Amino acid sequence: MVLRMRDMLYENPLDHFLSLLFDLTIFFLKSIFYTLETIALTLTPYRFRKLKGNPPQGFPHVRNNSSPVGIVKQPPLMDKDPITNKFHTLLKCQKMRFDESPYLFSFPPRSQDVSGQVVLITGGGGGVGRLLALNFARLRARVVIWDINKDALKGTADALAAEGYECRTYLVDISERERVYEAARKVQQEVGPVEVLINNAGIVACRPLWELSDKAIESTYAVNILSHYWTTRAFLTEMMKSNSGHIVTVGSVAGLLGTYGCTDYSATKFACVGFHEALFTELKTHGYDGINMTLVCPYYINTGMFAGCKPRLLPMLEPAHVADSMVRSILKNEVTCTLPDHVRMFLPLKCLLPAKMCWELMYRVMKGPETMMGFRGRGKATAG
Repeated sequence: MVLRMRDMLYENPLDHFLSLLFDLTIFFLKSIFYTLETIALTLTPYRFRKLKGNPPQGFPHVRNNSSPVGIVKQPPLMDKDPITNKFHTLLKCQKMRFDESPYLFSFPPRSQDVSGQVVLITGGGGGVGRLLALNFARLRARVVIWDINKDALKGTADALAAEGYECRTYLVDISERERVYEAARKVQQEVGPVEVLINNAGIVACRPLWELSDKAIESTYAVNILSHYWTTRAFLTEMMKSNSGHIVTVGSVAGLLGTYGCTDYSATKFACVGFHEALFTELKTHGYDGINMTLVCPYYINTGMFAGCKPRLLPMLEPAHVADSMVRSILKNEVTCTLPDHVRMFLPLKCLLPAKMCWELMYRVMKGPETMMGFRGRGKATAG
């Protein structure tokens, strides 16, 4: 489909309103049609449906491979007694619901104290990363900054010094595994064990897949997701020894909804969500309840990383607001932080609505593709 280019910033507010009203009308009319179409298909017996390809023949046979290689001894999961198992599971679920669910029963969780703790922020040379460093310094944490840009590191150090705070800065290319491990050893020797790890660094190219170079794709994956493995593995061992710590994964709304021009970026942010949820499950299953995890999924942030984007319905987020919200979520041990908060209410629509309706909502109402067509960004590793 050829995308219609239209200027989204109307000089006349009335034109903007009429255009939005027209598109919403078209969307709702098509939504009614797609809903009726879905109901009709659901009620039609399977043998009468016109489906492409062969009908499913059931689940494929699963082969049982024995003797896996490289087994690592794990701590016991549960007690052998089944009754004790169920009781233990119930208690664990209740604990997770009260301690980790954000405002489930409208009782805000108690904020933790990070004074004296080592907080390491990747991509802390600018944008949200720099503001996070300032916020944690004000909370009397010992701040450590990693960034690939030497001048950006100096800028963050100067910003903290202007308020009377200090931080340790390290020039690190987080896309290089050995560089990460080497820098991690230096931090642990010179500063101490890292209690709060914030995987914040990220890059975006924002090109259709056929315009992306192989190198750009590899770089995006190396910085946006593979680095999370190296940084987390570098500090997780010490956290597990003390059964304490906090791992913060900075994802994106683009990691919850596929975004035009972001086949590389969206895919890495989807991977961040999976990384967070899987590691959260592993730690809880093996009894490491003291290690907290927070996934942060912000909308477009006005840092220059998404320069040129023109969202239609939601304004770009200001870096200070994002940094403040992230710190609050970390201090309250929230498992998930979506910014703006009300976006999470619309995410289930992706699963509940027919695919055609989702496309109409994205294309006609939200103008998702057009939003990204003016992107010029800055195309380098930067705090997102």
